[in-house]
Amino acid sequence: MTKKSKQPEKPKTTRVAVLDDTGVYQGMQDIPLADLTPDHIHLPDGCDLPPGRYRWDSENKTFIPIPKGDR
Repeated sequence: MTKKSKQPEKPKTTRVAVLDDTGVYQGMQDIPLADLTPDHIHLPDGCDLPPGRYRWDSENKTFIPIPKGDR
């Protein structure tokens, strides 16, 4: 009888938002699930917002559209 060799498990990852210095959404990044902190904006199901058009409102924990004149 031969034993099947185990393949190393991939580290579990999750998606978080990437913000610039002013809090504007720039996209998503995959990070190890073990590195997730309350400071991250967790996006486990992804995000369909276009980069550069929304700002993170940390008080209300939501993205807010940036007016066209302020982009």
